[in-house]
Amino acid sequence: MSNTVAFAVKPTVDHLMDAPLDDLLAEFDVEQVTVTSIPDPAFTGYMTVGKSGRLLLASPPARPQAEREITVRGMLGAALGVTLPDLPDPFRVSVFDEAGDPQQVNPKPQRSQWQALKKEDVATLPIDRLIKAFGVAVVANGTDSVELAGEPGDMQLRVGRSVSQQDRDSEARRLLAEYVDKAGA
Repeated sequence: MSNTVAFAVKPTVDHLMDAPLDDLLAEFDVEQVTVTSIPDPAFTGYMTVGKSGRLLLASPPARPQAEREITVRGMLGAALGVTLPDLPDPFRVSVFDEAGDPQQVNPKPQRSQWQALKKEDVATLPIDRLIKAFGVAVVANGTDSVELAGEPGDMQLRVGRSVSQQDRDSEARRLLAEYVDKAGA
């Protein structure tokens, strides 16, 4: 089953953001049901495309109107294949892929700083900026070498106490460039 439903004319972002919500739900023939079986206070609802192609909006009772406006418009945009502006925190809209795994679509996931880097950037940017972009902690080790371990955000650059600053920076740059190559960035 698809995550989106097709209409003769795809609605615009302005229309989805500005039209009265109840008018939108009527326009797109959205069936609405109340869900009381999910006690999680963070649950704001879901929208699905039924076998008939009709949209079904399931939401908990008695939620604040402002929350309903935000979440239902976000879900409706995702269901109609319209990219809307990012939702404010703490709201998120995810769709389920063919394997049944949720994929966040709003707000759009941000690439990590290191993922935006090219090999040329790793060769030219100041080392302190690279250390920050990859989330590297520099720690001393008992050897005379420089080693890189872990994944971005939780990496360690293990540096022997006798390694000079220049050698440390040069080797760190080489190891990070190697990581970018392997990651296919």
